[in-house]
Amino acid sequence: MSDSTNGTVFIIDDDLDLLRLLGRKVGSAGYEVETGATGADLNRLFAHRKCDALILDVNLPDADGVDLLREVHDSEPELPVILATAHANVEKAVEAMKLGAYDFIVKPVDSTRLEILLKNAIGHYHLTRKVQDLESKLSGRKRFGEIIGANKQLQLIYSVIENVSASDASVMITGESGTGKELVARAIHRLSPRGRREMVDMNCAAIPDALMESELFGYEKGAFTGAIQRYIGCCERSDQSTLFLDEICEMPFQIQAKLLRFTQERNFFRLAGRERIQVDCRIISATNKDPWKEVQENRFREDLYYRINVVPIHVPPLRERRDDIPMLADHFLQKHSSQNRKSFDSISEDAILAFYQYDWPGNVRELENAVAQAVVLHNGKTITLDMIASHIRNPETGEKRGTESPAEGERNRSVEFIPAQSSTPAESDQAPVKPMWQREKDAIQEALRFFHGNIAETCEHLEMSRATLYRKLKKYRIDRGHPGEWA
Repeated sequence: MSDSTNGTVFIIDDDLDLLRLLGRKVGSAGYEVETGATGADLNRLFAHRKCDALILDVNLPDADGVDLLREVHDSEPELPVILATAHANVEKAVEAMKLGAYDFIVKPVDSTRLEILLKNAIGHYHLTRKVQDLESKLSGRKRFGEIIGANKQLQLIYSVIENVSASDASVMITGESGTGKELVARAIHRLSPRGRREMVDMNCAAIPDALMESELFGYEKGAFTGAIQRYIGCCERSDQSTLFLDEICEMPFQIQAKLLRFTQERNFFRLAGRERIQVDCRIISATNKDPWKEVQENRFREDLYYRINVVPIHVPPLRERRDDIPMLADHFLQKHSSQNRKSFDSISEDAILAFYQYDWPGNVRELENAVAQAVVLHNGKTITLDMIASHIRNPETGEKRGTESPAEGERNRSVEFIPAQSSTPAESDQAPVKPMWQREKDAIQEALRFFHGNIAETCEHLEMSRATLYRKLKKYRIDRGHPGEWA
């Protein structure tokens, strides 16, 4: 929500006279206004700050308003978008409303209608946000900004983000590649008082060692051959904002000493510069390595480690939060179906089962790529198993690492398997003893039969997670079939 009285409104229209007129009308109604004339202007505004409503022209010189609507709703699904259109494009505006636009206005714009629309749209948006916040506190959040997941480990991360964002403490985010470390950094920045300015990010693994210092601190004209003008480095650009140093363990050891001085003093000299530059920035770093191991092996300075690791956050790999896979897969399905103009709206259970079984070495990024590939290469309403890449639907046999969390494993080991009919002591003495795996298989089949194939009720009464049940269905080759078959 905006800090202004009524909220912040972005207005994007390539008719500059109309843009100025709308800006004055909306501003006089008590809203803070930001304007732009192109799709690129809209992206620039979103990169720097948030808004409470968007007035968007249907036709822009560099983009289609309906396509921009899809992109906006991918990142901000609840944000009210009001389309501005000429009479000739009313049908297109109606089509956009089916895709999630809040409403549309016809040019020339009626001031009274526009004011009422904005008041209702922003009021509904703020109320929706409050309801979502309340629901998340009562039942656990399913997403936090761009981060998606309801796993207990993520709930803890959400709480840490909320607590640390208001401070200026340095944060170090660890986790395997593709887990979403940058999303955590962006969530901290956006919630912080610095969130109205764009976060400055630098990937230390992507910059040659020889250019690292100049990229960090900048240089003056003539500092070296080819320095034909002054260059402002990342540290200076991050003044009043956040400096995100991705893959910081890849930074050359000699540059680490200069970064340490900067973290202590918050000032520096450009290369060949004589002026000391003072900045006020927050530092967030990330790495896919074990930073303490890097310290012990003399590849990372211990004093720098303690300086930037004030608040550590570890993002778990996807194999440790498999219960989030259906939610993530569905999100990526909706996103890429919209972007590629496909009609997919669901993923079959056997495809989800394959997702559960796969180990995801590339983590969430690999899962998104898998869903995107299926969407791009096929057509239909449902992603089926045969649409999934072969290395995912036919993983190597054997036990999967990290299949169960310690708590889940302990819970599943304590499940008591009860036979369908009680037997007398004499009958029990005469009956052959079944191995544990057979008793477990029988119990699953009995529960499925009793609940007519309902997975949710079967999991609840077996005290077994959905991921574990799907894994055991495959392990014991139990065919769920259709619900009617269990009647």
